[in-house]
Amino acid sequence: MFDDELFEERAAVMEFDGGMARKEAEAKAREDLHRCEVQWCIRKFFPDGIAMAAHLETVERRRGKPAADRLRVDLRKAWKEQGAKQCR
Repeated sequence: MFDDELFEERAAVMEFDGGMARKEAEAKAREDLHRCEVQWCIRKFFPDGIAMAAHLETVERRRGKPAADRLRVDLRKAWKEQGAKQCR
């Protein structure tokens, strides 16, 4: 979902403004972008599970199974939390 340019920019900001080593900044940027992607998916697809499944198939096709599986795991948790919020 997020391109390399965005990743590089975020890592550079974390490195220079955050005073992090480059490897640490890259790891933090990856985590931050993943968190943002999970939030975006919830906003875009919840509660349409069919559309979410189709998006995850696209992610798997473009980025590979490990990336899609990681997103699936975190989305399941976020989806459940969003459902609990809706029930309150």
